[in-house]
Amino acid sequence: MQSPPIDTVCRMFCRKCGYALIGLPINRCPECGLEFDPANPKTFRTHPPRPVLRRFLQIGLVFVGLFLSVGSYVGYLD
Repeated sequence: MQSPPIDTVCRMFCRKCGYALIGLPINRCPECGLEFDPANPKTFRTHPPRPVLRRFLQIGLVFVGLFLSVGSYVGYLD
């Protein structure tokens, strides 16, 4: 009798820190301590986080904030 193939691709990641939740003895992220339920997909991510996209959005928000601040100040001077 053959055993089912082992899925080597992780499909569970911590919602808070992005840690791969495979091979853990308990349902708690070892990095941040957030609990998860393997039977409830709302308690974990199914894809790894995208730090490049997150950083791009953070930089974009800073530029928007600066633009609004400078624009408001220039408008005040007129």
